[in-house]
Amino acid sequence: MSEPTYKIVTEHDPAATYNPWSARIFRLSDDAELYVGYGDSEQEALGQAQARIAVYTGTEQNAGRTLYATEDGTITDQVPA
Repeated sequence: MSEPTYKIVTEHDPAATYNPWSARIFRLSDDAELYVGYGDSEQEALGQAQARIAVYTGTEQNAGRTLYATEDGTITDQVPA
């Protein structure tokens, strides 16, 4: 496993009306801030940051896909008729 290249800092803003969580990506070599992602939960904001790092490192998958979800947002294998 390689050494860490990025630092992700999550923060919660209780006064925010929308997307109270943020995740900031910093490059460790010079502490430059590269990206800020927002979400309704820490996990959502962190997921955006991780996806962005995958873009930086070229590990992002270029192919898209179609997913189906239930009313509560759960991804399902069922395809509607």
